[in-house]
Amino acid sequence: MGSNGCDEVMISGSNECSEATVEIKIKTLDSQTYTLRVDKCVRTDVPIPALKEQIAIVTGVLSEQQRLICRGKVLKDDQLLSAYHVEDGHTLHMVVRQPMLPPLGSTDHPGLSVTLV
Repeated sequence: MGSNGCDEVMISGSNECSEATVEIKIKTLDSQTYTLRVDKCVRTDVPIPALKEQIAIVTGVLSEQQRLICRGKVLKDDQLLSAYHVEDGHTLHMVVRQPMLPPLGSTDHPGLSVTLV
């Protein structure tokens, strides 16, 4: 998956506006850049979780591990993309969260014990 901007995904709705797209760049902390093309007709209706799913397809990073930042604000899962006024050519920064590990001494696995020495 590429740092050269070749990895792209298209979020689209009806065929009526498919030629009018907005290009959004996704940049990771290790300076890899990915490109999303969002149909202008559906841009206002794209929920952040749907955007994260499309980013997961391109980057391989699970949506629940993504934290997206636009102009210093974290994109919240209960919002639409339009709430952040993302325009053509804007860059979203993606921070990858580490997967949550069960706490030490968790009782999820009976018979398994962890001893810290």
